[in-house]
Amino acid sequence: MKKFATPLACLILGLAILAPLVLIFGGFIPVSLRQVQLAVTFKLTDPDYHPLPGVPIRLLVCSDKGWQEPDAGYRFVTDANGEGHVTVPAVLDRRWRTMDSSYISFPMLTDHLAAGAEMEYMNFHWVYVVDSVLYPEGTTGLDHFSVYTRDAQGRFTRQAVETNEGWVIPDLDGKMISDPGYDPWDFSLAHDDAGQNWTLRLAFKKFPPAVQR
Repeated sequence: MKKFATPLACLILGLAILAPLVLIFGGFIPVSLRQVQLAVTFKLTDPDYHPLPGVPIRLLVCSDKGWQEPDAGYRFVTDANGEGHVTVPAVLDRRWRTMDSSYISFPMLTDHLAAGAEMEYMNFHWVYVVDSVLYPEGTTGLDHFSVYTRDAQGRFTRQAVETNEGWVIPDLDGKMISDPGYDPWDFSLAHDDAGQNWTLRLAFKKFPPAVQR
């Protein structure tokens, strides 16, 4: 006698086949784009979360055309609380993601935004970019953290490589560095009920000069 799969078994098998395809293709290809107003609160602290005032910052929203150009973005100096506040136009995209903290999770349609800042570290100026993902229930996750240095034209296009032993950053002539100098500790996305006015809290800790090897 032939055995036929039950509808539930077919559904489970279909989801098992579909989920990886959604993550592979949908995870990198935006489903839709939307223009929003983004109110950014930027904060800079030391490793113990004490504010660092008087620091020049060039804030970048990576949906802006030409964001890697040296004169792109929005400049300010951190205040007594180590903060800067700007409201800027931004384009968010929607992508399929699963929650990193869940062993078994179905893909969810999330809002994605990449933003960062040019900051000085060890006499170099590097761009630090945080890709934030907002899940439907309101949790913000870190999708990716990247560091860029200048190319021959002065544009921030040369991406550093993180390895198990440390970071390989083009400006350091092949030397490896233990950390890139700044670590993002807040990257919270939120929006109003209409979904048009968004807020981003973006905070970094600055570390002492790193060990090179």
